[in-house]
Amino acid sequence: MKKITAIALAGMMLAAMMTSCGKRKYIEDEKVDGTAQYGQSAEEALKEIYSALYTYNTGDICYRYMYPKKAIETLKEMGTYEKSIEDFNKGQAGYIKLMTQKPEIVSVDETNQFTKEQLELVERYFVITAAGAGIQLSLDDIEATDGYEFKCSIKDEGGNDENDVECMIYLKDDGWKNVPLSLSSIEEKLSDNVTTEAASEAATDAAVTTTAK
Repeated sequence: MKKITAIALAGMMLAAMMTSCGKRKYIEDEKVDGTAQYGQSAEEALKEIYSALYTYNTGDICYRYMYPKKAIETLKEMGTYEKSIEDFNKGQAGYIKLMTQKPEIVSVDETNQFTKEQLELVERYFVITAAGAGIQLSLDDIEATDGYEFKCSIKDEGGNDENDVECMIYLKDDGWKNVPLSLSSIEEKLSDNVTTEAASEAATDAAVTTTAK
């Protein structure tokens, strides 16, 4: 699964190549309304954000799956949120037009629920990713109440069979959030014995880069 911010970055860089890449299969648009984010099913929320990433003009939904509510409110107060969504949607459109087919989750092969200790650990991820957007949050602003790791079989944008691991975390009064790290990576890279600099690098890499699966 392509990381959320990377969709925008890759689209902006690759859209200019389209005229020389030949004709590509049309990616049919579909409606994604964001309602699964506030439902009871983490798996349905995962499928929704997965679909949203590859559906036109879903920047607002993707950002709400990526950042805590307080971070988005701060971006709006700063007057930068609308421009961020506009840029995301443009980059996303360029990326989608380069795909030969829309990626999809074929099956969820394994599900692991977070423990209380793991939920406390993953709260650091949201503080760090918000800081990467210039927003200062504290752990007091984040309360993770439930979480699951999903190991999936997918079809990628080229129609290839691949594997993917994603985590979905429920934040109190804020719905499900996507963390593009495995549970073992969260424990390894965000634990108390890891330096703040190293943890920040791990969270930033997860949000900005793509993962070859």
